Amino acid sequence: MIIISNKLKVNNLCKNNLCVVTDFDKTITSYNSNSSLGVFSKFLPKKYEKEKEKLNEKEKNFILINKSKEEKTNFFKYIWFQKFSLLKTFLNDSQIIKDIVESEEFIFRKDAIDTLNYLQRKYKVIINSSGFGNLIVELLKKEGCRFDNLVIFSNFINYFEHDDYKYSSIISSENKNNSKYLNYLQRYNNFLLLGDTLSDLTMVPENKEVCSIGFLDCQYDEYLNDFIENFDIVATENEPYSGPIKKLHL
Repeated sequence: MIIISNKLKVNNLCKNNLCVVTDFDKTITSYNSNSSLGVFSKFLPKKYEKEKEKLNEKEKNFILINKSKEEKTNFFKYIWFQKFSLLKTFLNDSQIIKDIVESEEFIFRKDAIDTLNYLQRKYKVIINSSGFGNLIVELLKKEGCRFDNLVIFSNFINYFEHDDYKYSSIISSENKNNSKYLNYLQRYNNFLLLGDTLSDLTMVPENKEVCSIGFLDCQYDEYLNDFIENFDIVATENEPYSGPIKKLHL
């Protein structure tokens, strides 16, 4: 089901100098899919999972504490940095990524790849993901995604090989901006944003012209009103990737 919550914004989307910014996990992929970071628990030693659970516990405990927006932003960048540093410690065999790509852990949203290929023939497409960029690239290649006019901002393992790489550059689930990404956005005036969480709305600064699409495939009773209030278009029930985009006549 597709709900248009802001008809004025949808009907007046400016396509001039338009940039498409989309999340990856549970947006390009289906709700039933594994995530590009969570999947490693199935392919790495149990010690990795135990260490990761310690970080997850820290994260859960922090969420329960009433903190300022700045404190939350800094914490999530810190904890995401720890998660990827841990992954780098255990990910010493490139075959693991190949095995994950060939597994059935990832399910793409219906017509997502065809739609991405169509969009990048006309507009710049940016994938902004707090997941694992190296894996995302390989998954997209396998599905036939083109990279003619598409760029990915994510957490790549080679970043962590540099001693001066700090957690402030991390793209986390709660704050998906860093200075390099924000500078890249400056060349565009108008944006189409696609995500599956309210925090995905931070992918484009509030002072930009944005039309937003939110995919809500679960917990309708809990989040539907918030999605309708914050996203211009809401797609439910594992709607195909192209469904809400067609409403914009791109």
